[in-house]
Amino acid sequence: MQTSFTLAALIACTSALNLGSGATQDEHQSFIEYLAEQGKTYTDSSTFNFREARYVIVQKWINFHNNRPGDLAHYAHNFMSDMTDEEKAKMMGITDAIKESMDLAGSDSDSEAADYDSEDSEAADYDSEDDAAAEDATTAV
Repeated sequence: MQTSFTLAALIACTSALNLGSGATQDEHQSFIEYLAEQGKTYTDSSTFNFREARYVIVQKWINFHNNRPGDLAHYAHNFMSDMTDEEKAKMMGITDAIKESMDLAGSDSDSEAADYDSEDSEAADYDSEDDAAAEDATTAV
């Protein structure tokens, strides 16, 4: 009962917010549910919009990968779905030195993640190229 009330209150409060992150109404609703499930709150609209935009990028990645034919894995959100790559790396103890040694320092995964939009025809090309490169790297080890 308490959870239902909390979720309803969150929805009512955030419905008044401008969807400044560019999220659709369905993406916005999904983000509100995510916040309730994770027990997260944001006190200002700019932080809320920023975190919602991060969440939407992850949602597109999840949708893209969950809809690939023959892929047996199932992807879903977790507590890091609204975090930046830098926040995730810091949380996992990955330093700049480690990134450089892994040859990840120059990658811009935030902009690449936007390529997972299911309506983007280039997403399939992007994904197959990445999968081939990752498979080559795995078999080389």
